[in-house]
Amino acid sequence: MAQDNGQQNSRTLDTDFNLTHCTLNVKGLNNLNKRRKIFQYCKQKKFDIVFLQETFITKSILSSVDKDWNGLSLHAPSDSSHSRGVSILFRKVINPEIINAHQSDDGRLLYANVKIKNEYFTLMNIYAPNNPSERKPFFNKCQKWLKENYTDINYLICSGDLNCVENRQDRTSRIIDINAESLSKFKSSFNLQDIWRMKHP
Repeated sequence: MAQDNGQQNSRTLDTDFNLTHCTLNVKGLNNLNKRRKIFQYCKQKKFDIVFLQETFITKSILSSVDKDWNGLSLHAPSDSSHSRGVSILFRKVINPEIINAHQSDDGRLLYANVKIKNEYFTLMNIYAPNNPSERKPFFNKCQKWLKENYTDINYLICSGDLNCVENRQDRTSRIIDINAESLSKFKSSFNLQDIWRMKHP
């Protein structure tokens, strides 16, 4: 999701500015061969920013992960090698400056204010709970985090695995998610738009 800045101000990115990013639920990066294959794929695709969920990364292997990526990376590690954990990886050539970063203790949220090519971005990587009863307070927490740390001089990009959809067309069951309203409220609070749905109506 990205912010529709037209609703807040008239700033636009320079026409020569091209920033590519992707989000991947990797279901574990503890296996060395798998980790290197995923990193190699991201480098071959030349993604400038990579948002990863379910990394299963614990503090004990952070240095090995950073070495394999060989570039700037931020992590919200998990306390389990079998669940959770999110990361944001940066391509070397964009040379980002990290202004500040915050992570949740449960390995579900990672937030950073960064400067790239003289432009300011707020990046948020999200891995929402699978349990429906936990998602509403989780989205409320996301909203609170952004309100406390985000400033509208930044471009806002939220990415991740939300485990929740707003539209029936995005679900095979066609049943509306009970947390869709909470997700919509979170999005509307910051004028966030679903880029995939915008490009694929």
